[in-house]
Amino acid sequence: QEIVRMKNAELRADCEVLVDALIENLNYDGESITGASYEEAIVFSRYAEFLIAKLEIPDIKLYMLCERAGNFYRIIGNLSQAMENFRLGNALSKLLLAQAPSNPDYKHGLAISYGKLGGIYTSLGDLGQALDNFEQFNRLEKELYSNYPRNANFINGLAASSSNVGDTHRMMGNLDKALTFFEESSRLIRELYEASSKNEFKNRDR
Repeated sequence: QEIVRMKNAELRADCEVLVDALIENLNYDGESITGASYEEAIVFSRYAEFLIAKLEIPDIKLYMLCERAGNFYRIIGNLSQAMENFRLGNALSKLLLAQAPSNPDYKHGLAISYGKLGGIYTSLGDLGQALDNFEQFNRLEKELYSNYPRNANFINGLAASSSNVGDTHRMMGNLDKALTFFEESSRLIRELYEASSKNEFKNRDR
């Protein structure tokens, strides 16, 4: 496999169909895999991890593979494998954003990757690390919201990150801080609902 990889400079292009298929088959909806059976998803996640390791040039689809594989392992309760994939996704997001620092979608992807890590640390009971990652999630979403105040994805991302930070402070006993973040999340959800009901987001994602 290593020899084939070294001799084939077009390996990434040759794997395009496989990458797309794995992204689709490892799709999920909340706590369920929707693109495949769990038996199939175990195999697909292993394929995904192999491709992530061998396709060295970062791109958004490799990030999506990390996210898909990480979520599969989270759903089945394998938190160590979930953590490994989410860390890889976070590292890829940083590289993508460094290459295109003005790309808001890359910044949003990095923000979400911190949120994924925060969720795993919460499940592991490490609230300090969870808070650090949720605060990074919140910081990046604030920057996006400031620059794109009418983008529904970014408003939703800021609301979610504020809720995550608030919930972590609640579990740590910091109730005053928790209330501040919960109130901010509630305000953003109301803003999102009101703007959506008026169709303000139509053709105004940016």
